[in-house]
Amino acid sequence: YFDSVTSLEACLRAIGQDETLEVVRVKSTMQASCGDTQEQGPSFLFGGMRFVSVGLRLVGSEQARSLCVDTHVCELLLVLTDVARVETSEMHDAYKEWRKVKRVAAAMWRMVSWASRVPDRQVAASRPVALAAI
Repeated sequence: YFDSVTSLEACLRAIGQDETLEVVRVKSTMQASCGDTQEQGPSFLFGGMRFVSVGLRLVGSEQARSLCVDTHVCELLLVLTDVARVETSEMHDAYKEWRKVKRVAAAMWRMVSWASRVPDRQVAASRPVALAAI
């Protein structure tokens, strides 16, 4: 947990400079306009949890290599203390359920976005043809 955004940012910089770590992915929900990306969907799908998630591999660790876990991706969740202080277990459970719903909603959003860009004749051609009853 971090008392300020500045200290959270300093941690991210330290992680980026650590030669024993490989950063695989960084996802931040700290900005006010989360969403509106192809991957996440529109901003109205944002669930309200503020954090930075960092996917890491322990590539420079002999111990990790000897245990055959140097290719595993670990998630490090960076959260501000004030945010964590108000979060209850019920809120976290609700957020996990929201994430499941969001994945489906984001996939549907991508399909609708794709369909709106495809000319009508291509969409019609991709529809299954109904067979007449014999």
